[in-house]
Amino acid sequence: MNNGIRNIRIYQLIYALIFWLVVAGFIFSDTLHAGAFFETETANEIHIKIKDDPAARKINEGFLGTNILYWIDNDDAWAKGRVPDHLKELGMKTLRYPGGEVADNYDWETNSIERKDRFPFEAKSEKERHARLDYREFLEQAKKLGIKNIFFVVNLEGAFFQPGNINDNIERYAEKAAKWVKAVREAGYKVTYWEIGNESYLRSAYPLTAHEYASALKVFYRKMKDADPSVKIGAIGPHSPYGDDGVGYADALGPLATERLRTALLKGEEELCKDLKNKKACAKSLGAKPASHPPKWWDVILQEAKDSFDFVVIHRYRTTRLKNKQINFDEPLTLKDNINELKKYIETRKGAKVELALTEWNTPKQVSDIMTESEHLLDIAEQMGNYLEGGVDFALYWPFRIRGKQFSIVSFDTKDVYQPYYLFRLFNRYHEDALCKADYDRKSGVYVLCTQGSKSFGLLVINRTKETKKIILESAGKTIIFSGGEAILKDGKTSVVVKSSVSGNEPDNSIAIEMIPQSVIGIKINSR
Repeated sequence: MNNGIRNIRIYQLIYALIFWLVVAGFIFSDTLHAGAFFETETANEIHIKIKDDPAARKINEGFLGTNILYWIDNDDAWAKGRVPDHLKELGMKTLRYPGGEVADNYDWETNSIERKDRFPFEAKSEKERHARLDYREFLEQAKKLGIKNIFFVVNLEGAFFQPGNINDNIERYAEKAAKWVKAVREAGYKVTYWEIGNESYLRSAYPLTAHEYASALKVFYRKMKDADPSVKIGAIGPHSPYGDDGVGYADALGPLATERLRTALLKGEEELCKDLKNKKACAKSLGAKPASHPPKWWDVILQEAKDSFDFVVIHRYRTTRLKNKQINFDEPLTLKDNINELKKYIETRKGAKVELALTEWNTPKQVSDIMTESEHLLDIAEQMGNYLEGGVDFALYWPFRIRGKQFSIVSFDTKDVYQPYYLFRLFNRYHEDALCKADYDRKSGVYVLCTQGSKSFGLLVINRTKETKKIILESAGKTIIFSGGEAILKDGKTSVVVKSSVSGNEPDNSIAIEMIPQSVIGIKINSR
């Protein structure tokens, strides 16, 4: 072999080594690098055209909030744990108290449980009872944190558990709720939003018919408004005005089955008919026929009590990801249409604009039990965008902190934070004041939430696929300049780490950003 051939092969080896070192640098880089993988347009290139929307809906300050549970988020959690620090770091401006189901068994005057043997059960000692978070302690903490919007849930179903005349009991419980409104005001605090009961339209501790709820709502509204005309009263109900989803549990069962179920619940048979969806099976198990033509919940409320509420309260533990008992990310979520439909339905019949408060939301338990943490992150990120686009004014995630695997924001000992924490912090850092328009291929496996300010855009972009995507951001008629970004990346099968290294470039008035598989990014763009 002559020296010339030998030298050529040495150079070939050197060039090959340099090539693979460069490739390895891209593969193992921790950054989302703009324009690195893609020199030409490929199938994984997603073009997103963002546009101002002069008629866009404003985003509430404090759109995103969470639930504080009085028996879990106790004095120690606030004083010795990191509850205040976490809420401050998240930028949360909206909180709900004292909880959900517990509210219909809660005595605010004694900071204790009415029915001592029912969830969440009475404290085992006076010391434990005093350590539970009472409303004045909660409001003082909220004031220090600069919380703008507070939701209180008042005890409604307790009136139906008490002996004696139901109407007299409702009057008494409404007076107690009005007394709470007055006590808050006289203590120098402001609680604007008051929910009347919790999930009484479902298989709750004492499920109510729509007529029963409407009758009680009118009494609570009158007495609480007399105590403070500035408060807003919330009517609870299902997330849809139509179909089976729009029918309350008690109405679907029919009178006989409802009476038998309530009798069993009063005796403490709490597991009876726990399947929330299978109302007909519940009726049959109670030896009764389900109602043949039950009324729709919101129809009754609007017919009988349309002037007795100021805002609407719904809960949603819903996803469209579960197919054949497997989590499927092939299709985009379709949650916003139902929300938009409900809001328009109520506003048209009420003859006025109403705020829509989603005061509990997450993935349903049967789905979250088989989801990895990373899958859950992708799901709730897209849920959040759907709810905002659908017309939700407040979205309060459940739970903030709790025992067990329920995908809370922080750990029970308050030392660790989970994926929802990173997502919500990302949203609060990068969203602008109003929604804007984003045109892109909805079947690409990418979801985009577009928000706009006077001279900037804020985007939340989700790549729910297992492929790297090159995102090309373009603006109609405006020069756009990449300002900054942050990413939440998948690391291994279940854990999520935060990277603050999104980079972008501006070739031909566009911004190119590379997204690794199954990731979420927040992007800030200046425009002129």
